[in-house]
Amino acid sequence: MITWPHKLWSAPQVGWTPSLATTSGGQAANALNTYAVTDGGGKWTASLSGIWLRKRDHLLAMRAIQPALARYETIILPSCECRFKPIPAPITKCHASVPHSDDATFSDGTEYDGGVIDIYGAAASLRAVYLRVSISAAAGLRGGEHFSIDHVNEGRRMYVIESLSDDDPNLIRVWPPLREAVSDNTVLDFDAPSCVMRCTNPDAFFGEIEGGRYANANATFIEVA
Repeated sequence: MITWPHKLWSAPQVGWTPSLATTSGGQAANALNTYAVTDGGGKWTASLSGIWLRKRDHLLAMRAIQPALARYETIILPSCECRFKPIPAPITKCHASVPHSDDATFSDGTEYDGGVIDIYGAAASLRAVYLRVSISAAAGLRGGEHFSIDHVNEGRRMYVIESLSDDDPNLIRVWPPLREAVSDNTVLDFDAPSCVMRCTNPDAFFGEIEGGRYANANATFIEVA
């Protein structure tokens, strides 16, 4: 499955929005309308706006990914929100450089690009909205953080922490409801949150190349059911 090449180009405006299909239950006695969610808890929608394609590699990569998006193939879309990750002090980068087990590096002097956050979840059932977490390395959770779970059947899905329990800070409420039951010690990936999505504007997201050198892109996505 293709992963959106967010490290090759960045989007100045990134938006992740919960989208819920609802039906009205009519007007209650107190004159307020009632609604019910009909799609199992909702889906993510995402928008990446103002992508500047100014290099040859940028344009080639965008052209290469166009056919898959036009076929409405699923892709892995990263959240692209490094600033909001619960990175543990004193680390200041989103990812750590890690050498081999014998402290050696690759031949060019570089090291592995590894995560810096270690958070695990306890066993939980399908559509659960509460999850107990175990934190080995992370800043304190505050709510609003994104994380991903690699589900066995549903694939990679992204969640957001709605709130923390007042009585137990290791009990979090998440959205959307769990797409699949999870086992004890499930890895919650806060380092590189992402989700299985498909492009909703494949015919229009990539603009014309100006002067054979420059282009802009604005892409929208929806979570795969």
